[in-house]
Amino acid sequence: MNWIDLLSRPLPQSRRKIAAASIPTKKMGVAMTSQDNINRHTWTKASSMLWLDMQTDFIPGEREAFTCAIANLRGRPILELGVGTGRTIPFTAPLASDYRALDYLANMVDSCRARYPALRIDLGDARTLEGLPDNHFGLVTFAFNGIDAVSHADRAQVLRAARRVLVPGGVFFFSTLNLDGPEPRKRPWTEPVPLDPSWNPLRLGVRSLRAARWAVVSIGNWLRMQSIIERGDGYVVAPMGAHDFGILAHYTTLSRQLDELAAAGFERGARVFSATDGAQIDERADTSKILFFHIVATARTQDNGVADLPGR
Repeated sequence: MNWIDLLSRPLPQSRRKIAAASIPTKKMGVAMTSQDNINRHTWTKASSMLWLDMQTDFIPGEREAFTCAIANLRGRPILELGVGTGRTIPFTAPLASDYRALDYLANMVDSCRARYPALRIDLGDARTLEGLPDNHFGLVTFAFNGIDAVSHADRAQVLRAARRVLVPGGVFFFSTLNLDGPEPRKRPWTEPVPLDPSWNPLRLGVRSLRAARWAVVSIGNWLRMQSIIERGDGYVVAPMGAHDFGILAHYTTLSRQLDELAAAGFERGARVFSATDGAQIDERADTSKILFFHIVATARTQDNGVADLPGR
C-alpha cells in the first residue's frame, strides 16, 4: 500500500465493507454552491457511507423519545424519511402494519435494500412525498437530524408533507439541531485534531499526515461555505462540524421549531427530548448545552389548514 492509499483512507476505522459496491463521485467545484448539492456531495462519499454503516443503535436521547412516539402506534403504518443505510429499521419496521422508507440518495437506497431486501425502500423526496397517500400513516420519522440537510424554505415543505400523509392524531418523530447549543459555535481550528498517538514512528507519521489532511479539508470546507450562510429569525444555515465540516446544516431555536410545527398543522405542545440525556424539556428550559432535540409532534385532529410564520 502506497502513501496515497494510506492518506485517502477514511478517518473512521472499520473492517466492515460498504454494502453499496458503487458510490457515485463528484468533484466539489464552483458550481456546487447550494446546500442540497453540498450535502449530496458529502453523503455520496465512501467515508460517509462507512460511518453510517457503523451506526447500529439508538443515538443519545433517542430511545426515550422513540418510546414516547410509539406509545399508541404499534400495528399502524409507518413511514421513515432519510432512512440512510437502515440504522433505525430494526426497531421501527417490526412495529408497522405497513412499512415504507425513503431516501433521496440512490446509494443509500441501494445499500439499505441490500441489507433489508424484504422491505419497501424507495428513492424519494421528503419535501413532496410524491405518490404517498394522504391521511395514511400513524407514524412518520425523520431521525438523526435528517431534516436539517434541506434549506430553510424546503424545511416548511417537509413539515407540511409529513402532516399530509399522517392520519389525524398521528405522530411525526424527528430530530433537529439546536441553534442555541454548542454545535453552531464550532470552528475547524477550535476542534481537537483527530490524532491517535502511537509509539510506532511509521504509524505515527501516517496518522499525523491524516490529521493534517483533516485540518486542511475542514478549514477549506468551512471557508468555502461562508458566502452561502443564511441567517434569519430563530434559525441559521451554516457548516456543521461532522464529516470534515462538509455539511451545510439548518439550526433552529426550540421556540422557532415549535412555531413551525403549529404552522404546518401540528398540535401545540409537542414533546421535546434532549439529545444529551433523553430528559423531556420545555420551551422555557436552558438549552445552551444541548446539541439537538428529539421532537414528538402530533398531527392536529381538526386541521384548519397551514399558515405562514411572520418574517419567514
